Amino acid sequence: TGGIDLGVGAVLGLSGICLGLLIRGEMPLFMTGFIALPIVWAIDSLLLSPILRSDHNKWFVRGWVNILLLLALTVLLHKSLQTGIKLEGAIIVTLIFGVSCGLINGLVITKGNVPPFIATLGMLTAARGLTVFATDGNSISNLPQRFQYFGNGYGLITTALTAVIIANIV
Repeated sequence: TGGIDLGVGAVLGLSGICLGLLIRGEMPLFMTGFIALPIVWAIDSLLLSPILRSDHNKWFVRGWVNILLLLALTVLLHKSLQTGIKLEGAIIVTLIFGVSCGLINGLVITKGNVPPFIATLGMLTAARGLTVFATDGNSISNLPQRFQYFGNGYGLITTALTAVIIANIV
């Protein structure tokens, strides 16, 4: 749309916190809801939308089904993530978390007719606040030793190049 995304850095920080909390098994319930959101959206788009189309009453039912599905999936994911997951799985779940932040931005801009500048400014503020709320203002430590590979030397360069190549393909 030619808009600017002001919340990229804040969403990156929140996603980093998500990754650390996932590995440690300390994911808060509200962050698990962010992970469930794109899954519910995909289910709605692929299954519910073709079944429950234009009729007003069906739209109402579809909304409630989505809310209940989001709540159920959030609780289910939260229980399964309490023991912590391995680094590879945590990276995938963190990417889903970042997708949900972008999905929220996209829905606010397209469905809410909010200018991108305002919507992403709201996401910036929300992501910063949620980062502090999720960690009580503390840093996350005691992560596995192999986690450091991605932040130093060749691991960092490999990760950055992989991200650039994938983004170029997309």
